[in-house]
Amino acid sequence: MRLAGTDPDAVRATVAPAPRLDDFPGRYHGWRTDWEFTHQWMRAAAGMLADPASVPADWRDRMGCGSDGPLGRLELHRAAEILGAVERGTLPPLLLATPTAPTGHVAPDVLADRLRTLADAGVEPGPADLQQALLRLPPGPHPEASSRAAAIDTPAARTAARWLAAPPVPRPSLRDREGGGLPETVIDLDGLDGPLADPELDTTFPFPDDAPSDADEVPGIPAEVWARARQGATGGMQFGVVRRIRSSSVLLAEHYEEDEDAPGGAVSGAGDDAVSGAGDGAPSGEGDGAGPQDARGAWESMVVRPEDVPAEGRTVRVSAAAWSSFRSPRRSRRERLGLVDGGPTGLPLVDAVFTDVPQYPSQYGGPAVSWSRTIPSHPEVAAAHLVPQLRDHGRFIGRWNSSVVALLELVPANGMYAEHVAEFLAHRFGYRERRPDQVFLDICARGELPAAAVGRNVARLLLEGEARPSHVTDGLRQAAEAGAFADVWRVLAAALPMLCPEPGTRPVQGLDRLFELGARTARWCGARGAIPEVDALAARTGSAAYLRAARGLAARLTGP
Repeated sequence: MRLAGTDPDAVRATVAPAPRLDDFPGRYHGWRTDWEFTHQWMRAAAGMLADPASVPADWRDRMGCGSDGPLGRLELHRAAEILGAVERGTLPPLLLATPTAPTGHVAPDVLADRLRTLADAGVEPGPADLQQALLRLPPGPHPEASSRAAAIDTPAARTAARWLAAPPVPRPSLRDREGGGLPETVIDLDGLDGPLADPELDTTFPFPDDAPSDADEVPGIPAEVWARARQGATGGMQFGVVRRIRSSSVLLAEHYEEDEDAPGGAVSGAGDDAVSGAGDGAPSGEGDGAGPQDARGAWESMVVRPEDVPAEGRTVRVSAAAWSSFRSPRRSRRERLGLVDGGPTGLPLVDAVFTDVPQYPSQYGGPAVSWSRTIPSHPEVAAAHLVPQLRDHGRFIGRWNSSVVALLELVPANGMYAEHVAEFLAHRFGYRERRPDQVFLDICARGELPAAAVGRNVARLLLEGEARPSHVTDGLRQAAEAGAFADVWRVLAAALPMLCPEPGTRPVQGLDRLFELGARTARWCGARGAIPEVDALAARTGSAAYLRAARGLAARLTGP
């Protein structure tokens, strides 16, 4: 950045020849290809500097919603705003967020110095650069640096001064999912008395909102309902349900589709815009996309509610004219780019990081290893963004260790996300490997194995047929022979009671081998103490291999 400002000709000569236009991904099956990686944006910035004609004219439209979540989008926005600055000829003399420590931190006094340098040059930092710099500050407050920043008196400096004086403190916690499954992470922000962003701070990025969304208010839909529907729209409605609505109440929206050929004509009040009680006689539904029917027509309905609120509350009659808009609320460009406007800090990317924790794995797992350095003062938040990467993602889970290694550098394996780590490890045992699972061994060496949770997940995978028993047994055996025999026994002690079949039911295939491995590891670590389910199985008559193996394990645990 400094060289581009002080000696642009030398930089142009260095990056020449410019990339060809066909070097950039174009269209795939008629769809414009988004640039999902930082290097694509930086390559375009170099091309813009050497030869603007080499960069696609529609480069602003290449920024997608970001498959790597808010932290991945933060990196993309930083690179994209550099490209925009090159195009405008307004490259700043430095970047605020350049780390001053290997951990990724930016020293508060250095940030104040950099803000002064930019102010003296008459330029404001890029919005994403400023927000990344704030996320890299050490835990505060930092009153001296705050005073120095406030004295600069620019929108960016005033914003930084407020953050330095009283930075937000994120508090992650877990909540149960509707319908079961692993709990999801929610983050509360402490220490905020109001937005930190200065009212004059520009957060438009190089992407003007030139794709406006539908109106803020739609005739026939109460403003409150419309706002919640828009907030929950993530690429359009799916299955008639608007998800992830942050609201304290439940809203059931209904629309009556008139059948002109049916006897009786239209139902009186079908287009009523009023909000009525759920029990006022209006047709009701459960949000499955199909409401009740009668002889004169059919009702469509959808639930607008948060996942953790019971399905009871108010009903909203939506007119026929407004129904199509309500079912598919178009989002503005800023919404599609994941910018959270009106959030607690007033900083769109910061609020996305703190309030829009992804619940599903991203398409690309590699960049996740750098997320701990993206927000080095908030390891628990970085871990929350990494947790979805641990979920079973088909072909990736058996091969990619980077995400779980990065997570375990931030939080203990048997801590807040023990259930998530346990499910990940259980899935790994379902893959055939020629060597012991190093991730499992490392966790055992640190004394952090959530053995009971791993055992429950191993048993569940075997009972549901999601893992081959021979693979699981071999994986556990390899880990035991590598020295983790005590931890393997703890896993088996939790799994085997769940795997003991009820009378008259068939056992999982290979159960005898798991019992034999249990007896071996119990002997190696000197484990004692009866397991009621194993004793009950051993007491049955029969000569099946799994019964003989169960008797051997029971004798090992209770014998002399």
